[in-house]
Amino acid sequence: MRAFWKLTVAEFKLFIREPLAIFFILAFPLILLWLNGSQGGRIDRLLPGYVALILATVGLTQLPSVLATYRERGILRRLATTPVRPATVLGAQLVVHLAASTIGVALLLAVASAFYNLPLPRAVPAAVFVYIAGALALYAIGFVLAALAPNARTANAVGFVIYFPMIFLSGAVIPREALSTSMRRIGEFLPLAPVVTALRDAWSGTGITTLTLAALAAMIAVASAVGIRLFRWE
Repeated sequence: MRAFWKLTVAEFKLFIREPLAIFFILAFPLILLWLNGSQGGRIDRLLPGYVALILATVGLTQLPSVLATYRERGILRRLATTPVRPATVLGAQLVVHLAASTIGVALLLAVASAFYNLPLPRAVPAAVFVYIAGALALYAIGFVLAALAPNARTANAVGFVIYFPMIFLSGAVIPREALSTSMRRIGEFLPLAPVVTALRDAWSGTGITTLTLAALAAMIAVASAVGIRLFRWE
């Protein structure tokens, strides 16, 4: 356990040295908040989407790149010969990326509350549950990307190719109600859509539907199973 936490601290220090990651996790959601808030947009409806945006940034772009880099450089293979097993690296990565997401969300909520007087979710326990479930679902998909990518560069490129259309079609940046019918139908089938929907339901206190929860559970189960089956340690 001591080795795990030492590794987690070391990984977190490495994570915060990535300027692109810091921008998309901390700055990008705040820029969107400011742009829509200054134009009188319904940022109370947009805020849950921005939370999902942070989770997608970490899960689809950062996590696959790190894991693919470690495999490409032989770090996982070398760790397999030490008391620090590769599974410990995965656990540390999960903690680090969840911590980074939470810092980004906390900053977003603090700014939204201080400058735009936006309230916290009406159903706080439900919002926390959905936040964790959404993070696990998107991180599991990132694990699949890392498993399929032959190298770190490919993992990074594929992650961003998936990331940008998804955040615009799933309601994370633009509400799906503002999209055309055809685009809205496409967005409903993307993995980020149930995360956005569940967070919006928790924020409004209307109750999260069984279908949305089932979609999150299915993503976690299927993506985790596929990632474990396909991931190569060297």
